[in-house]
Amino acid sequence: MSLHLSQAIFLFVTAVIGGTLNAVAGGGSFISFPALLFTGVPPVQANATNTVALWTGLTASGGAYLHRLNVPRRVFLPLLGSVINGVAVLAFIPARAVFWPQCAVMIVGALAGGWFGAHYSQRADPKKVRYVVIAVGFAMTAYFFVTVY
Repeated sequence: MSLHLSQAIFLFVTAVIGGTLNAVAGGGSFISFPALLFTGVPPVQANATNTVALWTGLTASGGAYLHRLNVPRRVFLPLLGSVINGVAVLAFIPARAVFWPQCAVMIVGALAGGWFGAHYSQRADPKKVRYVVIAVGFAMTAYFFVTVY
């Protein structure tokens, strides 16, 4: 499956948004997974490609939060999520379920979004971040409700 420049730009932007969402509150796959489907990647391969791409964003956001992770529980939960995604990555790659051209573009976007999202959300007013997360959650819920029903 070929990757056109317009698709690469679209996937990059959605990966930046997905990486940023994951760094702040999670849920980045609600943006990046449909983007892969929209560009013609079959559902199973889109899931695998999305997991591999956004997993790198998790590591970038973890690096940006590193100095704040001084409580064992705060370390354990992100680590658990990364390990679970890492196991999925290890399963998807040998199964050849990853579309690498799309994944490579999304890895760069997820790295940027993950790091910048984590870095700048720490500097932002927590109350404003909370409101933005709630607004994005409601908007995504409304969008998926309308498209399904």
